[in-house]
Amino acid sequence: METITKETVTSSGPATVKEEPLFPTNPAAYLPPAIEKIEVESSMLDGVGHDGNETLRVWFKKGAPYDYVGCPEEKFFDMINSPSVGKAYGALMKELGIKGIKLQTEVA
Repeated sequence: METITKETVTSSGPATVKEEPLFPTNPAAYLPPAIEKIEVESSMLDGVGHDGNETLRVWFKKGAPYDYVGCPEEKFFDMINSPSVGKAYGALMKELGIKGIKLQTEVA
């Protein structure tokens, strides 16, 4: 995701302000928030969690956990309350169009 710039007017005149993107441009510099794992019944997912802001964390049965920045909390609750959490996760990722950040180490 590219960095966004916008024109703004300051007391000293017009200025260009650089805004950082919601999704980190350097995943290696990403500092994952503390998120509680909620175990789910799924053939694909081991657990899910949300930080109460915009970060969804998914623990897979095989492989590393991933964070998805840009997932509203209400979408998270819809996902975990669906009959199939795995299918709801797949549909949510398509709907939101966000890419996951692979976490390098096990996180809480």
